[in-house]
Amino acid sequence: MMIMMSATDGDLYIAAALHRAAKVWPQKAPYYHKLKQQIATDIMKYEYNPTTHM
Repeated sequence: MMIMMSATDGDLYIAAALHRAAKVWPQKAPYYHKLKQQIATDIMKYEYNPTTHM
């Protein structure tokens, strides 16, 4: 049995940086928020196990 272990910390750092970028450059905020949402969606899709809630 293969157990897949991944680290989402890098993804979370990128999402946090995009959140900060939206505040620093508000004219590009919609773009940064869209990218941040895509990262969050991917984390939930590929990393979250609804059975174990992990």
